[in-house]
Amino acid sequence: MDLVVVQMAGLLVRSKGAVFGAGTVFSDGSKRTVEGFKGKASEFSAGKDCFFAEGVRIRCERFVCGDGCRFHDRVTIIGKSVEFGDNCWVGQDCILDATGGLSVGNGVAIGAGS
Repeated sequence: MDLVVVQMAGLLVRSKGAVFGAGTVFSDGSKRTVEGFKGKASEFSAGKDCFFAEGVRIRCERFVCGDGCRFHDRVTIIGKSVEFGDNCWVGQDCILDATGGLSVGNGVAIGAGS
């Protein structure tokens, strides 16, 4: 699969494949970055009705989130493979280390500053 580079509303995605579900929103303002941890992301997939706020940085080889996920201001996710179920909430200023992989179930909330 060829590299896909998407840039819209301040979002920059560098991935071999990128999927955005219907109703997914990227807030106006500062840049959001999605790219591979060490090079290109092999997969980026956001379900329906997701929200990515200002300053969100996702640096993973593989990122998948289900429907209705919310990533608030300045969330940073770094690692290999990350999966979020449906209706997850990640509060502002969270830093998630997924170097060993990370799987978050449905309906999980991760508090601000975690």
